[in-house]
Amino acid sequence: MFPEPISIGPVSLHMYGVMLALGVLAGVILSEWLHRKGGGEPGRMVDVAVMVVLAGMAGARIVFVLINWDYYAREPLKILMFWEGGLVFFGGLLGGGLAFILAARRLGLPVPGMLDIGVAGVCLGH
Repeated sequence: MFPEPISIGPVSLHMYGVMLALGVLAGVILSEWLHRKGGGEPGRMVDVAVMVVLAGMAGARIVFVLINWDYYAREPLKILMFWEGGLVFFGGLLGGGLAFILAARRLGLPVPGMLDIGVAGVCLGH
């Protein structure tokens, strides 16, 4: 496997990031399809997914920083440098899950039914 298949000057495209993005895209497409198949309004799962992905990335980074607090206490500016690595799946699941529930409620969607759809997207995306 090629961890950095494309490098243009100082910018590198890492395979982990490419595969993560493709997984997220596949999960969103599946969730949107399941939502529409169940009679849901088109585009609602995409709206929810935007909030979930952002909150998931924030949660993944926050948990990583907390786990490695000794290092980040000495280098606090490095907390924001997520592109250097440092995301934790269960932190992303926690942040994304909370955002999913809040977004579904805000949009007036039934949370239990939406969770069934969202879990399928998370499994595929992961």
